[in-house]
Amino acid sequence: MEYVKTLWNICWPILFYGLLTDTASLILRDLSPLACTLIGAAAAIPFLWKAYKKRGNQTRKLNLKEALLCMAGGIGACILVNTLISASGIARVFTGFSEISEQLYEPPLWLQVCAMGVGIPIAEELVFRGLVFGKAREDRPFFQSAVLSALLFGIYHGNVLQGIYGFFMGILFAWVMERKKTVLAPVFMHMSANLVSVAVTVIQNTR
Repeated sequence: MEYVKTLWNICWPILFYGLLTDTASLILRDLSPLACTLIGAAAAIPFLWKAYKKRGNQTRKLNLKEALLCMAGGIGACILVNTLISASGIARVFTGFSEISEQLYEPPLWLQVCAMGVGIPIAEELVFRGLVFGKAREDRPFFQSAVLSALLFGIYHGNVLQGIYGFFMGILFAWVMERKKTVLAPVFMHMSANLVSVAVTVIQNTR
């Protein structure tokens, strides 16, 4: 019974977040998938934040230097991991990301910034680091907890390329949360990583 309870405590934030984003997509069919995901994330954030604080997790603020370092780390990690994936040639084997890429980068720039740069990173970090990693970390070593949360984070993205990227970034996000003792650290890192992806895509499309 205790095992089932632990499993539920780890899985329910993912199911809850997925349910809200899927419901938004079903109800608001005229909107883009990215807009629906943003709406689902915005609806989920208050509940996820309440659950995060209810578990007694630390919610200390980051000072400006810490926030900037997290953002710089997110930018660097995004570039590094994407470069390694590109150099590996795996993108030529698994091509499913092209359809997802269109959904992410075709909407207006303001929507990309609001969704990928703000709403989605906050919701996903509350889910995968604040609640999943946080719960696993209560009775497991750091590495096991980080791998579990990163693996679930990668699988949640639904395609191989994003899954690989998400896994390695998830390990980094868990590490920075472990170091800073607040979910705000991976939130800033995740935001900057996503925003640099948006910026790079904009630059490539304007050439």
